[in-house]
Amino acid sequence: MEYWGKMENVTEEAAALQVKIYAGFPGSKRMEIAASFFNFGVLGTREWIKEQNPSFSELEVTLEFVRMSYEAGEIEDWHWEHFQSIMAGKIRRDSLRGCLAAVSGDDEG
Repeated sequence: MEYWGKMENVTEEAAALQVKIYAGFPGSKRMEIAASFFNFGVLGTREWIKEQNPSFSELEVTLEFVRMSYEAGEIEDWHWEHFQSIMAGKIRRDSLRGCLAAVSGDDEG
């Protein structure tokens, strides 16, 4: 079965059975599973961003994550521009705190 552009070791029959099993779950259980998969995807993407950009702060990882959503067409222009402007100030302040901490010898910031 093709999954996110690559072949996975799941047959069509197995996938159909999984869908049938999930369909039998109560709505609250299906929502719990969906939220779990969503969180798994978010955390996995954030880890990938960190691996690709080891010098990024957590704020920069968040900005990159949202930028990827914007480029995928999941966020409107005005929302991305607003988020980007807010994050730019936060990243500058965070970077400045890190520099000041390094100069003063305080690793905690």
